[in-house]
Amino acid sequence: MIALMISMIIATAMPVDQTEITVRELLGSIANATDASVQGWEFRVETGAREGQEDQRPWQPVRLSHRTREMRFRYRAEVTIPSVFAGARINGGKVSLALSIRGPIDFKAKIYIDGELKGERPILDPETRVSSEPLILLGDSARPGDKFNVEVSFQNLSVYPEHEFLDLSKECTFRTAHLILEAAEEMREELHRFSVNIDAGNRLLAQKTTAAPRKPYWPAFVDKSKLDYAEIRRLRKVLNDAANHFDLEALRSGDSDRVRASMAKVFEEAAPVSEYAKQFTIYLVGNAHIDLGWLWRTVETVEIAANTFRSVFNNMAEFPELVYAQSQAQAYEWVEQTDPELFKRIQKAVQDGNWDVVGGMWSETDCNLTGGESWVRQYLYAQRFFKEKFNRIAWMGWNPDSFGYNWNMPQLL
Repeated sequence: MIALMISMIIATAMPVDQTEITVRELLGSIANATDASVQGWEFRVETGAREGQEDQRPWQPVRLSHRTREMRFRYRAEVTIPSVFAGARINGGKVSLALSIRGPIDFKAKIYIDGELKGERPILDPETRVSSEPLILLGDSARPGDKFNVEVSFQNLSVYPEHEFLDLSKECTFRTAHLILEAAEEMREELHRFSVNIDAGNRLLAQKTTAAPRKPYWPAFVDKSKLDYAEIRRLRKVLNDAANHFDLEALRSGDSDRVRASMAKVFEEAAPVSEYAKQFTIYLVGNAHIDLGWLWRTVETVEIAANTFRSVFNNMAEFPELVYAQSQAQAYEWVEQTDPELFKRIQKAVQDGNWDVVGGMWSETDCNLTGGESWVRQYLYAQRFFKEKFNRIAWMGWNPDSFGYNWNMPQLL
């Protein structure tokens, strides 16, 4: 059972002169106050023979999540340290810049701060083959208004053959860039936990168990739930009234003590929602979606499957309560062939109940292009494999990434 909110008895008055807000508006205000993303990036293609001999092409303004397939290129932005962030005043403390860069093949990145090289690394971790997230220290004691000029230079080291189908494999995405401010990190985490709790309560109370008819002859608004909608309406008002005890002015001015007191008051007033939430149980199961055939070669898929499964066991060592679900008999067979000891660990985890084989298919197939015979053999070969290797068959259907589903899937299942 989930204890959604902890009631804390700290008396505080509703903020003076604060316009009444909804829960969604409150969550939006907190999201804005805790958004440390760095904007204002510019992009330039590097065309010289090597670094330091580039043609001086003009810089172009771009947004985060910008994508490019150039071989050599560079991003730059000016970072300014704020005076208030996440309800805390910034006055000293370490400030770092976190970059999230995605590229399915071998890009190398160099990070410069005020013209000085601060880091050089591949975008893909050489062991896990997943995207790295460089963390660069900007200053040990940054002050409000301090400015840092950041430049990130990229070079594509790919040896992939030129081919139209593989064109996307050369794409690099500069996904996110955000500041980590030591002086505000504790407050940011508290606000995050607060938002998750309030958002969960709001979503729970907004949950609809009815559905409009999709066909003229279907019965309209079939509802098999036993929820008390009068009680839900009452609790929505309780939660909305509680949200108005949050001190937005303290959040904007960086008065952490007032922010904490107002969060405690919100939890106190929303205690009935917490009690209601305890009637429900949420189950979270880990899973990794692995494309067996995508914009990489088969040998890379085999490596990704094995590395993913090793990561699962690392997580299980840290969190023994973790339960993991994995589909696709082909991925299991590859691991059995390339790393028998890892496969034995999987077999034991399945026996112990920490690992569940799901899907019952040889691969997570396309549901519309394949025919019935293909479907049947997907299940036949996979379930036979699971029975032989794990002494069980998959009982849960699992194909979350198909672009559409065939109407007779329930019959085939």
